Amino acid sequence: MTAQTSLPQHQTTKERCRIHHIGLDERETLVVESLFRSNPELGHRYVFGPPTGHDQVDLLFVNADDAAAFAAFEAVRQARPEILAIMASSEETDFGDYRVIRKPLNFRNFVAILDAITSTSVRDVKQLSDDKAMRVLVVDDSLPARQFMKLKLEQIATAAGIPLHIDMADCGEKALEIVRLHAYDLAFLDVVMPGMDGYETCLQMKQIAPIRVAMLTGRAAPVDFNRGRSAGCDNYLPKPANDADLRTILRLTSLKKQAAAAPARA
Repeated sequence: MTAQTSLPQHQTTKERCRIHHIGLDERETLVVESLFRSNPELGHRYVFGPPTGHDQVDLLFVNADDAAAFAAFEAVRQARPEILAIMASSEETDFGDYRVIRKPLNFRNFVAILDAITSTSVRDVKQLSDDKAMRVLVVDDSLPARQFMKLKLEQIATAAGIPLHIDMADCGEKALEIVRLHAYDLAFLDVVMPGMDGYETCLQMKQIAPIRVAMLTGRAAPVDFNRGRSAGCDNYLPKPANDADLRTILRLTSLKKQAAAAPARA
C-alpha cells in the first residue's frame, strides 16, 4: 500500500467536494473510482482523485489499519487541521471526531457517510428544541472550513457553558434564504465566495434581521476592514480566527441574548 500525501495548500473555490485516499490498495481504489464513474448523481457532488493544478483535497479516505498511511494522514492533519476524513478500519477503534467505516468496505455505507458529512441544505435546518441555545450560522464555500469552524465553536461553547446550535451554508444566497426562515443570534461569514461575496451577503443579512455578523477572511488591508464596516459587520477577524476572539464573540452574543430574554423591570 502506498501512502499519498501530495496535497497543495492553495485554497480554491469549487462546487464539488474533492476526495482522495491515503493507503487504499489498488483493488479498493478501482472499486471507489468505479463507484463515482457509474453514479452520475455522485459526480455532481464529488470528485475522486488526486488534486490537479491549484485544486485542493477536501476529504481523505484513510486506511487506518496501515501504519504508514495513518502516519501520512497525521502529517497532513498537522498542516491542515480542518481536513475532513473517513477512516477505514477492521478494528473497533475510536477515532474521535472522524467518521469510521468498517472493513470489509461497504461502499453504500461510504456514500451515506459522505452525504452526512457534506450535506448543507435549507431543508436540513430545523427549529430549535432549546430556545435558550444561541443559534449560529457558519457561511463558507469551503467544506473543510465549515466543519472546522463548527467543531471549534462547539468546543469553545462547551468549555464556556454556552448552549449552542450551529447551522451551515455554502454560499451567500443560501445563507440569506436560511436567515429569512429562522432567527439567528450570530453569523460567521467568509468574504470570498462564488456568486454573492461576503460583503453583499452581510449587507442583505443585516436588512433581514438584527443578527451579529463576524466576517472571516485572509484579507487584512485597511480597505477590506472599511468594506466590512460599510457592509455592517460587527467583527472582522483574520482567517483562521483564534480561540480568544471566538470566545469573546460567543460570550458577548450570549450576554445580549440573555439580556433580551430577561423580563423588564417595573
